[in-house]
Order: sequence, then C-alpha cells, then structure tokens
Amino acid sequence: MADSILQHSQPRQEIERTVPASSDILALRAWARARLLLEGEILTVPEAVDPLQRFAERSGLVHRVGQTAVQDVIATAFAFGRST
Repeated sequence: MADSILQHSQPRQEIERTVPASSDILALRAWARARLLLEGEILTVPEAVDPLQRFAERSGLVHRVGQTAVQDVIATAFAFGRST
C-alpha cells in the first residue's frame, strides 16, 4: 500500500532527500531531552543522555562521524544548563 501511495506522489529520490540526516535527528532529540531535564520531566543526566547514545549507535552515526562528534552534539544541547 505504501508503495502505491509513493507511485502517485513524489518520486522516491525526492522523498529520500527530505528525510533528515541522523545527525540532525540526534541534535533535535538532544535539545528536547535537555529541555525535559531542565524542566524536571527527566530526573537524571544518564536518563536523558543514554537514549541519545543508543540512537547514535543504532543509526550508524557513531560509525560514520565518530564518538567524539556524537558527544559534541549531545554536549552542545545540554550546555545551556551549565551557563546559567
């Protein structure tokens, strides 16, 4: 069914270009989890960060850009809490 929908809408290559990169997804998820930590919805840093690390590993991002780059993305999202 999904394939029939794709046949009648955008060409597949155009759809693939609109899918955000896993690095962008990680950055957005990190920002959201940092905000939840700040607001008290998530209680601990490991509870906030561990799912982000798992996503980076499962998506292949760690393999593509390296662990240091992944940590930099996550740290940037959580940096606002240190500056206040």
